[in-house]
Amino acid sequence: MKKQFIGDRAFYRMLLKIAVPIIIQQGITQFVNMLDNIMVGQVGTLAMSGVSIANELLLILMLSIFGTVSAVSIFSAQYFGQQNYKGVHQCFRIKFLLLGVLTAAAAFVYLVFGKQLISFYMNPDANTPQAITETAGYAWNYMRIMVFGYIPFAVCQIFSSTVRESGETVLPMYASVSAVLTNLVFNYILIFGHFGLPALGSTGAAVATVISRFVELGVITAGLALHRENYPFLEGIAE
Repeated sequence: MKKQFIGDRAFYRMLLKIAVPIIIQQGITQFVNMLDNIMVGQVGTLAMSGVSIANELLLILMLSIFGTVSAVSIFSAQYFGQQNYKGVHQCFRIKFLLLGVLTAAAAFVYLVFGKQLISFYMNPDANTPQAITETAGYAWNYMRIMVFGYIPFAVCQIFSSTVRESGETVLPMYASVSAVLTNLVFNYILIFGHFGLPALGSTGAAVATVISRFVELGVITAGLALHRENYPFLEGIAE
């Protein structure tokens, strides 16, 4: 009765092997945006407020990406369990289709209506016109660059989720760790202007984050390409 409802040690070892890297990866993903807030806060309060506002709006897209991938992953994991790789391929393509449409639509909304969305966070009764203008400017400069970072981020989530469904969770974790380290280094260089580069402030934080997203995608695609024998279900996935 105890084993039926609680499980044995082998079950929990398998559970932790899968769950812990996923927890670390998701925590790191959220830490990337928090890192921007922390380091931009050293530049000034208005700059940090602008970045925070932009991240609040961009969080909608991030959660939509996670939700879309998770919904399709329910089916993809079942297909993998049945070793029905054609079903896995179909789910992979559906993720690409849905996230392609979602990311394109979100980019259009953010780039066309971004300033209006940012203005909803401004309270003219509690702030001076100059402070509002500066904060909105920081938010817009950060957002219009960050939008392009969600293209590699979406593609990376497609690959990461498909690999996780096979029980492989370490490679996505390594990719996320690489993204954080890249973001930290380039934040230090671009926000504060080190190694002869100009200090870009919040704009530098956005550029650093976009670079880290491409690095994350590069790490996971390189890992898949170099160890194709470990992922037989990916064979023919692009046909």
